[in-house]
Amino acid sequence: MQSKKKIYVSVQELVEYSLQSGDLTAGGYSPSRAAEGTRGHTAVRKLVKEELSDSETYDAEVPITFQLEGSKLLLEVSGRIDGLLTDASGTTIHEIKTTTLPLDLIEHEYNPLHWAQAKCYAFMLAKRNGLDYIAVRLTYFQLDEKRDKSFIDLYSFDTLEDFFMPLANDYLAWQETVNGWSISRDSSISGLDFPYASYRQGQLEFMENVYDTIENNELLFAQAPTGTGKTIASLYPSVKAMGDGLISKIFYLTAKTTTRSLAEKSLADMRQKGLSIKSITLTAKEKICFCQEQICNTENCEYTTNYYGKIKKAMADTLEEDTLDRPTIEHYARKYKLCPFELSLDLSLLYDVIICDYNYLFDPRVYLKRYFTRRGDYCFLVDEAHNLVDRARDMYSAELSKRAFFRLKKAAKDELPEIYDSLDRIYRYFLDTSKSMVEEDDDHGKGFYRVRRKRPDELHRLLEGFTGIMESWLSRNPPVSFMDTLLEVYYDSLHFMKITELYDDKYVTCFDKSSADFRIKLFCIDPSKLLRDVMDKGRASILFSATLSPMEYFIGMLSGGDARSLTIPSPFPKENLCVYVDDSISTKYKTRQFSYDKIAKAVLDTVTARPGNYMVFFPSFEYLNEVYYRFMGISHGIRTLYQTPGMSEAARQEFLLEFENTGESSLAGFAVMGGVFGEGIDLTGDRLSGAIIVGVGLPQICNERNIIRRHFDEQAGNGFEYAYTYPGINRVLQAAGRVIRTEEDMGVVILLDERFSYHIYRELLPPEWSPIARASDGCSLTDVLNDFWR
Repeated sequence: MQSKKKIYVSVQELVEYSLQSGDLTAGGYSPSRAAEGTRGHTAVRKLVKEELSDSETYDAEVPITFQLEGSKLLLEVSGRIDGLLTDASGTTIHEIKTTTLPLDLIEHEYNPLHWAQAKCYAFMLAKRNGLDYIAVRLTYFQLDEKRDKSFIDLYSFDTLEDFFMPLANDYLAWQETVNGWSISRDSSISGLDFPYASYRQGQLEFMENVYDTIENNELLFAQAPTGTGKTIASLYPSVKAMGDGLISKIFYLTAKTTTRSLAEKSLADMRQKGLSIKSITLTAKEKICFCQEQICNTENCEYTTNYYGKIKKAMADTLEEDTLDRPTIEHYARKYKLCPFELSLDLSLLYDVIICDYNYLFDPRVYLKRYFTRRGDYCFLVDEAHNLVDRARDMYSAELSKRAFFRLKKAAKDELPEIYDSLDRIYRYFLDTSKSMVEEDDDHGKGFYRVRRKRPDELHRLLEGFTGIMESWLSRNPPVSFMDTLLEVYYDSLHFMKITELYDDKYVTCFDKSSADFRIKLFCIDPSKLLRDVMDKGRASILFSATLSPMEYFIGMLSGGDARSLTIPSPFPKENLCVYVDDSISTKYKTRQFSYDKIAKAVLDTVTARPGNYMVFFPSFEYLNEVYYRFMGISHGIRTLYQTPGMSEAARQEFLLEFENTGESSLAGFAVMGGVFGEGIDLTGDRLSGAIIVGVGLPQICNERNIIRRHFDEQAGNGFEYAYTYPGINRVLQAAGRVIRTEEDMGVVILLDERFSYHIYRELLPPEWSPIARASDGCSLTDVLNDFWR
């Protein structure tokens, strides 16, 4: 007889599923309060133990479980009892809660969920120990006053059983429904064939590596050129692994909307072949929120009212939906008057594939706590993983400014005197620290920029005070005219404190007085350990991109090492791509002004060699503008476009729409490397005939890049490569990757910079580009292009 599948739920999760009701409110994780909460539990237990008589015993953190059998599933409810008091009169369950509210505002029925949780523990213990009666003591410990208040109730076993069993049966029935879907899903997966007629070159090897990585609980870095079909090659074996019971959820993590769309299409193609699978795409809160002011309370947003009273019905209603995208989520959110963002997060619990931004896994501010507070059997597919290095540095860094605290304390002076005093202390810290800085010129910074390898503990202590007062104030939720500013500073302070907890030798503290403001930043130089810790929350991670070169750099920066790697060669005919290097041109900053006319001429020679659409990529907007104006003077009516800083979504679409025209005349689109047109766009066929790339893509020299350089120079003597060369060549390769997207595409890549002939850059260029024609070898650009297009 086949054993039943066991599922697990904590007492807290069980209670919240069955009994949580009321409005949705804004909240935030407070590191100081979390630590104080732990200390509060310890303090209460200590007081109880001090009052014990010789005949009484008190045990802390007592584990307890209870199993309930269903038709298909075995449900195990588990938790830890805060305290267990035993004496001659019987047994008492001790449930401890910490609070910032004044104790005189807390009465017996202050929070029914607290009693429910304690009563569940009481039933489980009474059932296990055969008790007819058991007492429950619920204690609230006031964190600021260090005082406590307790309530005690006595329950019979029958009363507790009548309370607990409907909760457990309700949850089990829901899970039986979900499990029925899982059985249907797995059946469809077992018969699922690859959704396309044939495999592209390298695709099968990619898929085999993905499945093996999942099966063996490993980490895989895979570089595969554009056109390999990386999206389906990662999703198909992951779906197969789900059908084999290796994983329960797939997280498809992206940095851009375009790659999300590709994941959605791949899943749709598999559904066309008979796959039954549920997928949901998460949209950022600021994009999907129905309200202009994103303040989650009933006074500002009707979609927060009785959220928890309506959510179960809404979730049941969506079970028939295989795909939940933004419009569908918004439809159900409006139907049930629920916050669309929170609804999407709750619905994700029911779905097999979650397509979302990197930050839902990695960012300590917004990661999905419902999944990643502990390890799960998840698979993480990280698309365009080359973007994750800089994104991770941003996510694991934190910055505060003197100006923000000054403005807030000025606004709070009359309305919030207690908060004002706390803000004033933080402002004075900024002021004193700023005044202590004198202009210097040393290894740690120039002018009024300082770098220290020390955590700012005094600032952390001041922020603890501010956020503690704020937490207490927010629990009373009084409205103020400057609520947006208040919450922004509060959440920024919480994030700063959280990053302070992560601070180690991979961090520095930056003091920046170089502008009118004064800023303090905790800068993450090397996020590898933090990323690896997060990825270890799942069963396996596959990080893939067309540009993970050099592989050792990305493995080191994104995982710290100890990972599998795979490099797939280009599937396209070499003769379809022409690469030319004009190494007679220097684009270095000091000699840049002498290159403008030469570059304009090279662009003209390229776009006139064969009519077509071309992209011209520059390292900066300033450089772009200088060459663009010179090109306009010699272009003789060639159509041109140019990217501007901060282009709107509509303007970007108009820019790309011009490439749909493939007539007799040429089009030259001027853009910046690493920008919105430098990667993630798909201009197949005649829509793009070539890319002209100016410079080696080095990031702009700045204090933070130099911090990275010094750090890795100290580590292994390769600081310039880690800070500038490798990120730069990645931009170049991404820009070049726009040209050949399918087996039928033909095009040219023109590299304009003498450094492309330096040994280090020769080694970093793709081997399939060889042999490369170079100006230094006597090759003329026009001759090379004419030969190629013939």
